[in-house]
Amino acid sequence: MFPEAIAEFQQAREVGPPSITFAIAGLAHAYGVSGKRSDALQWLNELQAMSKQHYVPSFDIAIVYMGLREYQKAFEWLDKAYAERSGWLVYLNRDPRFDEVRSDARFQELVRRVGLAH
Repeated sequence: MFPEAIAEFQQAREVGPPSITFAIAGLAHAYGVSGKRSDALQWLNELQAMSKQHYVPSFDIAIVYMGLREYQKAFEWLDKAYAERSGWLVYLNRDPRFDEVRSDARFQELVRRVGLAH
C-alpha cells in the first residue's frame, strides 16, 4: 500500500507546519521502500537542509535510511537518537519499519540500551 502511504504522508506534510520533520521522514521512507530512491534522497536532502535552520531529530534521519535499506547509516543515526534521548525509541519493538533488522545484533543491543529487552 505504498501509494496510499505516500499520499497520506504528503497530505500530512502539506497541512502541517513546514517544520514537521516526522511527516517528511515518513514520506521519504515510503518512497525508499517502494523503490523510488531518487524521491527518497530528495526528501533526505530536504531534512538535511532543514537541520541547518532548526533541530531535526536523528530518529527521523534513521527512518529515511531504513527505507533506503542503508542499515549501517540507519544504525549510526539511531545511535545519535539514543544520545539525544529520543522518545521515539520506545516504539522500536512495535514500529514495522524496523522489521528487516530485528534480528541484527545492533538492533538487539539498541533495544537493550533503551530498556525494552524482554
